[in-house]
Amino acid sequence: QHIMKMSAAYGLLLSVALTRWGQTEQENVVNDLLVTDVSPINSSICQTMWKKVRVNLPKNILCAGGFETKSGACQGDSGGPLVCSGTAVGIVSFNMGRCDYPNVPNVYTEISKYRFWIKEVIKGEHQKHNKQ
Repeated sequence: QHIMKMSAAYGLLLSVALTRWGQTEQENVVNDLLVTDVSPINSSICQTMWKKVRVNLPKNILCAGGFETKSGACQGDSGGPLVCSGTAVGIVSFNMGRCDYPNVPNVYTEISKYRFWIKEVIKGEHQKHNKQ
């Protein structure tokens, strides 16, 4: 039950993988699970870019993909994992609402920001099952 803390390793990553079921440029529906590599984007750069389109991002996010590339999240991908070295580090949150990856990065919820809450929920579920 290892939850990777991204803030320390994030600057060293060349790419992370997005696993997705959502739309593609060619198709509205896909039948196969898709994986695409996306490049991490520095949080302060991401914040600045989103502010240019009048969006203030919360502190619990990661940014990767989108931003003038051909790789990133699309409609139907929300809730899917952003994976680094086999560990889910982010959850697809949002983009500009288009799949042509405009001038802002895709935004993900950073899982490690919720690790204490996740561990408490898991611990509570474990205790509940042991009492039965």
